[in-house]
Amino acid sequence: MSDGKVQLFVMYFVGLTLFLLAKTDQVAVWMNNSGLPTAFAIHLLTNPAYLLIIFGLMFYGTSSKVRSFLSGVAMVVAFDIVSLPRLSPSVFTVVDTATRTNIDAVVAQAAINAGISYQIFYVAYYVLLPLALMYLAVNLLGLQGFWNRIRGMAKV
Repeated sequence: MSDGKVQLFVMYFVGLTLFLLAKTDQVAVWMNNSGLPTAFAIHLLTNPAYLLIIFGLMFYGTSSKVRSFLSGVAMVVAFDIVSLPRLSPSVFTVVDTATRTNIDAVVAQAAINAGISYQIFYVAYYVLLPLALMYLAVNLLGLQGFWNRIRGMAKV
């Protein structure tokens, strides 16, 4: 990255740190009440590591900027879903500020509100969705033959 981009990222990081110091509870309420698209955008924008992945792919990737951006978002969401902390596999409760800022809880609440059972949500969200997103990300990056090479390694 150029010096200007690094400085911009550091300014964002300092601003985010100070903003969240003062506004964590308000951000949690906003995420909880705003709906899934807004909550997801807040979650994405308040995680510097995710932005580094997305913009790193955009700046250094060989695919188009749009494909690299979409691939980065797909990867970030897949990484986020499979990483800890996770919701309990047996019960869903949202009781505190920290849980309300967990994007998994926001998505679970939206699924439950849509009439999807928690058990179906859990398998679809923690197993099927991350695998599908990673498949999409690799294909968007144009890694032809990637899945064939993976399958070939599994046969060894």
